[in-house]
Amino acid sequence: MGDSAGGGLAAGLALMARDRSGPALARQILVMPMLDDRTTAPDPEIAPFAAWSYDDNLTGWQALLGDGAGGPTVSPYAAPARAQDLTGLPPAYLEVGQLDIFRDEDLDYAQRLSRAGVPVEFHLHPGVPHEFDQVALPPTSPAAPPPTGSACSPASDARQQRPHRRPAPDRPAPARPTTAPDSPRSTR
Repeated sequence: MGDSAGGGLAAGLALMARDRSGPALARQILVMPMLDDRTTAPDPEIAPFAAWSYDDNLTGWQALLGDGAGGPTVSPYAAPARAQDLTGLPPAYLEVGQLDIFRDEDLDYAQRLSRAGVPVEFHLHPGVPHEFDQVALPPTSPAAPPPTGSACSPASDARQQRPHRRPAPDRPAPARPTTAPDSPRSTR
């Protein structure tokens, strides 16, 4: 599993594990993966919204590949979009934002995996840039995910709505735990 450059590393690792006959991988979880060192020409529809710019991308690939970035000798282990054979890879989950400069390379990779017989789940998230899941969206945003999980349970909602109560003036406030340098827990 990996996201962004880590997603590219995870995809490269899956290729390497297949080519070296192990270790066996159960899945590829590639979140907005950076797969292709040749993605350098700005898309005018994406560039104004890009959280990771085309210049950032060029800098990142040059940091990894040096002067070889974009050249003919780049290993598919470093830039998995360059792999010719995607057969025999583990099932893959890919997701990317519609306004992410990796959108087209990720979609192409997902399609190529599928054509190679690899089970693929692909999600294109509308209207969001790279690393969108790290940005807090207002709950009214169409891109904001619906609330799920125990944090949204009725008991949790009730706790959040309960007013804060101050201690009565004639009673001291309860001691609050603090961390002191000489002990893991102490009270004041």
